[in-house]
Amino acid sequence: MAKSRRPRDDLFPTQASQDSPDDVASNEPERPEGLKKSKEIKSKSSEYVQVIQDYFQKFEGRFDLKDSSNNDQLELRHQELETFREKTEALKEKNRIRLFETESKIIATDLDGLIGVAREVMRRNQEEITAKWARELGEVLVECNFGL
Repeated sequence: MAKSRRPRDDLFPTQASQDSPDDVASNEPERPEGLKKSKEIKSKSSEYVQVIQDYFQKFEGRFDLKDSSNNDQLELRHQELETFREKTEALKEKNRIRLFETESKIIATDLDGLIGVAREVMRRNQEEITAKWARELGEVLVECNFGL
């Protein structure tokens, strides 16, 4: 028969080492990473950084697009308002010219050809227009005097 040997203690873990496997690992020196493993870690970290940078660039691009579209919309709205203002000014000028033409016809009307109430109404209108033109002319003269 074969002789039985007593088992060596260093081959079998003790009860204390079974409870805390970290203790055994901490006593042994840590093995350095291999060249292949370190390259993998670096490439993964650079990939993560690139993914994050791409994400933020896309995110910034969205804001740039929104800003540019908002600026375009604001510029378009400004142009619309400017066009509306110009049309309004042109309409005011046109109405002012029509009013002046109507007032000129009233002033040029001969009162001798009219009788009764029509003559009285036309005379009052002529007086009102004359007073209005005098006020407007006075305002223009006052503006001209202050401009000197």
